Amino acid sequence: MSKPPLLAFVLLCAFCAHSQTTLLNVANGTTLRISENTTFRVGDLTLRPSQDIVLSNTSLVQSSTPLPLASNDQSIAKVFTFSEPQVGFRGLLRMDYQDDELNAVPEEELHIATLARTDDTDWNIDMNSLRNSAEKWVSCTLSEATTLGQITMGTDYLSVELPEGATEIRIYPNPTRGVLMVATKTPTDKRIFDSQGLMYLQSSDRTLNLQEFPSGIYLLETTEIDSQKRHYFKVIKL
Repeated sequence: MSKPPLLAFVLLCAFCAHSQTTLLNVANGTTLRISENTTFRVGDLTLRPSQDIVLSNTSLVQSSTPLPLASNDQSIAKVFTFSEPQVGFRGLLRMDYQDDELNAVPEEELHIATLARTDDTDWNIDMNSLRNSAEKWVSCTLSEATTLGQITMGTDYLSVELPEGATEIRIYPNPTRGVLMVATKTPTDKRIFDSQGLMYLQSSDRTLNLQEFPSGIYLLETTEIDSQKRHYFKVIKL
């Protein structure tokens, strides 16, 4: 990972609770500008924006309490939360971690996850995250404007496996803003229809891209290739 000019911040508030530490506090009426392509590191979180960003009226807190990401899957035991979500971030995110923070998530399945608001449940899992298990960090580059409310790491949806003998089909995240994951024990064909019966997508992949779909309610049909057994699910595209 390249090392452009480094803007490092020490902890502004010491240990506050057993599971939370305030890393940064930008008081009301003050701002903190992070210039384009400048590396800003606070604790184990690194931001390198591709355009200038200004932090204002916010604090950044690190928690060791895992959060639910999808179905029964949880994040690692390291979560960063902005008290006031930061809108429009583009650029590099990097998280450093320790082995005792993995929360049973395999290192080879770590992906950066972002959430716009703490009252939201639609996590954005970056499928192109880069991992360095030797140096204990994971990074991703966000090319689209992203609101940073919470940042953590969790399991790649594609790696989720169902228990032996299970017939359950897991669909998540639902509602979704783009990517829909379909985890099954047997190969399946998938088709997605709108409310008028128009087929929008046909695929045998476990990852379905609904990014360009209009917002609305869709019907997902899954067909087990071996048995031809069919299942139907309502999918909401935000």
